Amino acid sequence: MSSSSEKRKAQTLAHGPTVNAIKRAKYEAKQEHRRRASLGGSDTKSSAHHWASWFNGREEYAAFITVQDVREIRKLRGENHASNNEGGRTSRLIQIADWIIPFFDLRETPTVRNGSERLFVSEGTEAVRMMAQRCLKCTDSPAGEISNSIDSRPPPIRLLSILSKPSTFFDSPTHLLHDIQERNLLGGSSATPPFKIVIADEEALSEIAGFRIARGAMACGVIPDYMQRNGYSWLKGLLSSVSTKLPAAINSTNQPNPIRRLLAFDAVSNAANVGSIIRTAAGLFR
Repeated sequence: MSSSSEKRKAQTLAHGPTVNAIKRAKYEAKQEHRRRASLGGSDTKSSAHHWASWFNGREEYAAFITVQDVREIRKLRGENHASNNEGGRTSRLIQIADWIIPFFDLRETPTVRNGSERLFVSEGTEAVRMMAQRCLKCTDSPAGEISNSIDSRPPPIRLLSILSKPSTFFDSPTHLLHDIQERNLLGGSSATPPFKIVIADEEALSEIAGFRIARGAMACGVIPDYMQRNGYSWLKGLLSSVSTKLPAAINSTNQPNPIRRLLAFDAVSNAANVGSIIRTAAGLFR
């Protein structure tokens, strides 16, 4: 991407009216989709049938759940159940509960753990897309045992589960399924990917998270162990390749400052805060 393109992108990101217009367009598109769904349009029926058929043969790693399913799962949490002695539906809900537990009540438990591993939850379609693109195709090796042989890249992300609305996962323009298929992470209907996929409507997503979900998807992954050998090599390499001095050439030409800017967040769990911080940082871009 050219420097002029980056500057235009940063200016758009920092321009409040433009950001609001984009959000408004997305909101209106969502309302139109709901209106068509309430009228029982043929396109909605066709999509729903497509969603249902996609899950056939993928029960080991994928599920569609309703808000009623979520409420039943909440009742099952904390209780001891021998899954082999339970009925088919209860056994299935217990299985799905393990997939979505990291997403429960996010405001109350922003940091979750899975045994000795630290987990994180990202929210937003693009964040989930990035995680799928960087997903490590591995299910057995703990994050701390992963060798980072390429110093110029950060440690890979081990994706555990994706929680998404049907339209976000199956339909354009977001179409997360397309990205996952491009990465060949599903392999085929009989193959088991290294993560779980749970599809739910907005009401069910909100019931899981404990607050109204505005975005279309979330994902849970294992925080990479940056204390492992060479864990920070990618960051050291990034910084060492940048001069801390302003080159003399800048004084005689109009070349842009080559020094990279790093923006680090600590204990930030509100997406609105992240957006405001990024827009503020964009004001420092030249």
